[in-house]
This record gives sequence, structure tokens and C-alpha cells, in this order.
Amino acid sequence: MNPLSNPVEKLRGKRYRNECPIHGRNTWIQYSNDPISKLPTMTGKLFSIDIFPRFALIIYRINILIFDIFIFLISAILEYARLIYRYFIPRERKSIEGLNALVTGAGNGIGRQLAIELARNGANIVCLDFLINENEETSAEIKKQFPNIKTWTVTCDVSSKKDVKLAIDVIKKSVGDIDILINNAGTLCCKPFVQHDFDQIERIISTNLLGQLWVLRAILPQMIARDTGYVVAMASFAGHAGVPNMVPYTASKFGIKGMMEALFIELRQGNRAHGIHLMTVSPFLVDTGMIKNRRVRFPDILDIETPERAAEVIISNMRQGNAIVFIPNILYYLMSIIRILPSRVQLLITDFLDSGIGVDYDQQ
Repeated sequence: MNPLSNPVEKLRGKRYRNECPIHGRNTWIQYSNDPISKLPTMTGKLFSIDIFPRFALIIYRINILIFDIFIFLISAILEYARLIYRYFIPRERKSIEGLNALVTGAGNGIGRQLAIELARNGANIVCLDFLINENEETSAEIKKQFPNIKTWTVTCDVSSKKDVKLAIDVIKKSVGDIDILINNAGTLCCKPFVQHDFDQIERIISTNLLGQLWVLRAILPQMIARDTGYVVAMASFAGHAGVPNMVPYTASKFGIKGMMEALFIELRQGNRAHGIHLMTVSPFLVDTGMIKNRRVRFPDILDIETPERAAEVIISNMRQGNAIVFIPNILYYLMSIIRILPSRVQLLITDFLDSGIGVDYDQQ
């Protein structure tokens, strides 16, 4: 009797020579010992039992890996070509005329200039700050320079999630959807870490980092629903390199940088919100009056920027669709080079540049 006609249970673990329609004559047919399997395994003369399927799987995986590497290399080359092309031929600036922009920390400094610059480009402005008088002055300045631009003022402490929720509800009812979010509100304290008291540390982290998270969490869902919008997060050079005498501030700015990178990847992997543009801004030093004891060894390279000029650069880059902005721009290339160097060499470069923030003795 042909053993293949017997019940499968009696053939487990046994081998028979038979003709296979695929592999030809004299092909070994072995029934698996696995009680779940009811199908024979075909193996050639030169292969041990089950070796051929495993070998084929290995070859398949190698082919897939080679293909993926090829696609990666081609994509990387095309991306570098795109970057070079865009370096010489920047993207056209998109119009933001008629869009609603929310600027946190609009009461003074770079926040005020960002609100004015947005209004200059035709956007309606919602000025948000916990400083009531300063916030009203920003709104009045916008109305004076640009009478046709709509402005609103909202009093809010961004470090309080309760205040943020109430403020965003008011904005939704009185203004409508926000098209542009400028997460700018921040504070700092310039002195050694051990001289910061616990309340100062909590205030810096709550305002700079949690404040951006609260506002972003409240605004982003409506942008995702409409698949459009701009989110600009004000980080700092301190978000890329440790700055002495500003340890809590540096921690908050590193957090902002990580927040924006993670959000970008999350939206990209989710294959949604392609119309939402994220941009992280990292200024070196901007003359806002918050830093009183600063030093710069090479002012021609790392100059102290004015709030007006910084705001112009930020809004221009936002309209061009850039994702990362350093002020001045040379910091982008400097940081890219420094990151690949050994840590001790990085310290030597820091010593050579001799630029940073000194202790503000008024804050002792």
C-alpha cells in the first residue's frame, strides 16, 4: 500500500521517496512531527529536513534589506539635491493675509514684534499675555500702524492650564479658528543653579515648557480637523547646548525642541495633518531686555539681534515653510559640525567662542 494513502497520524516523522510535481523524481517527502500540521514537507536530496524553506526565507530577507538600502540611498541623494536647490532658490512665501494668528507673550520683547510683523503681512492678531497694560499697548500699536487689521487682547497666564482652557474657549467664541500659533511666552533667571529657589525653577518650567504644551494641546485639534495651520515654537540656542547660569531655562528649551521633533514625527507617521506646518526657532541672543549680563567674543559672527529683525526673519521663514530656524543662520551650520565632534573638542570650541550669559546680580 502506498504509504501516502495511510492516515496522516501514522506517518508523522517518517520519510518516503516519491515523485513531486514541482521538484521531480526521487524527492523525499516527510510528514511533520508537529501534531498541528497535516501537510508533508518537501526536501531535496541535498538538503536536510526543513532547511530549504529556511534558506529561502533568509535569501528573501536579504533581498528585501538590499532593496530597502537602495531606496534609502536614492531618497537621501534626492533630499540632499533638494536642499542644495532650495539653498539657491528658496520657496515662495505663502500669503497669510486674512488668517487668524495667536501670539503668546505678546506684551513685550520679541512677542510684540512678532504680532506687529504678522499684522504687517495681513494676519489678524490675538495678543495673549498675563501683563494687561503691555498687552493692550501691543494691540494699540497694531491698530495704529494697520487700521484694517483686526486685533483682540486676551489676559492669560500660560503656566496655568486652567487659564489656558478658559482663554482658548473665549478665543474660539469671539475669533473663531486659529490658523497661526506663535508659542512665544517665556521667562528666565540668570544665576547658578543652586541659587535658584524651587519656586523660580517651577515658574521657568511651567511658563516656558508646560505653557507651550497647554496652548498647543488646546489649539492643535482644530488644526488637525481642518488639515491646515502653522505652529511656531520659540526655543533657543540653549535648547541645543547647555548654557551655564541658565540651567532651568536650558532644560525648558531642550523640552520644547524635543516636543516639536516628536510632534512632527507623530503627525508624519500617522499620515495625517500634512497641511500643518511646524517650525522651531532657536535664537542666540535677542535684545529683549531680559538678559542684562551677556558677552559675545565675535559679534560679527554671533551678533545680538534686535527683536524687530528677529521677528522679520521668523515670519519670513514661516511663510517659506522652513522647519528649523536659527538666528543668526550660521548657528545651524555651527551646531551641525559641533555635534559630530568628540565631547572634549566641543568644550574647546565653547572656550574659544567665549560667548554666553553672566550672572544677573539683580536676581540674587
